[in-house]
Formats: sequence, C-alpha cells, structure tokens
Amino acid sequence: MSPSFGDLGAAYELAVAADLIKRGFDVFRNLSPNGPADLLVIKSKKILRVQVKGTYAGRYVFAQSGCDIFAAHSGGSLTYYVKEGNGIELLLRGAMVYLVREKKPLQLVDWCPIGLVEPTSVIPARAA
Repeated sequence: MSPSFGDLGAAYELAVAADLIKRGFDVFRNLSPNGPADLLVIKSKKILRVQVKGTYAGRYVFAQSGCDIFAAHSGGSLTYYVKEGNGIELLLRGAMVYLVREKKPLQLVDWCPIGLVEPTSVIPARAA
C-alpha cells in the first residue's frame, strides 16, 4: 500500500525540519494542514516562515504564498529558495540555496520540472 499524499507531505516537512535543526534553527511545526506556513523557524533573532513541497512524478509546485523560505524535497535531497536581498541565505550556510529575484512574495506558478529554473528569476546563492 502506497502512502497517501498527506503522509508524504508530513514526511517531507519532518525531513526539512530535521535539516534545519541540524543547521541551528529552532523549528516549530504547524498543526493545521491548511495554515499559512508549514514550519516557523528561528535563528539569529529572525522568525521565518517555511513552505515545504515534495516531488510528485519528478515535479513539484513552486509556491511560497508569502513565506520566507521555500523548501523543495526531491529524492532525499533538499533545495531551498529564498527571496534575494534579505540575507536569509546566510542562515542556510552549507545548504543548496537559490535566490529568487522577485519584488513581491512568490506565488503559485504551476507544476515545474525539478531542475527547471528560469535564469532570469532564480540564481545560485554564493557561499558565504
């Protein structure tokens, strides 16, 4: 019997939470499946909202809906997307991080193939 989408989503959230704890964040999980963020994290006196998405047939929904960090879980690896200019990438030192050049919070784009990144909107973060 395959796990449900809800079970998979919970597993992805726990994987991201574990990774962020290893990176020195305090992590709080939303108890509601329909909340504005999946996780709240605190580091260096910054409170950040995290949206977690996993893959489905090699694709994920690139959505952030006002969150500070978008975490994509694919095949056991994690990639973080953060808005350029707010310094969040420095808190994720050592992780795979991409900066998103947007003036507004990221919105639901559509199903995007893993690895498909528009070069005009997403750039790799520089290692600090």
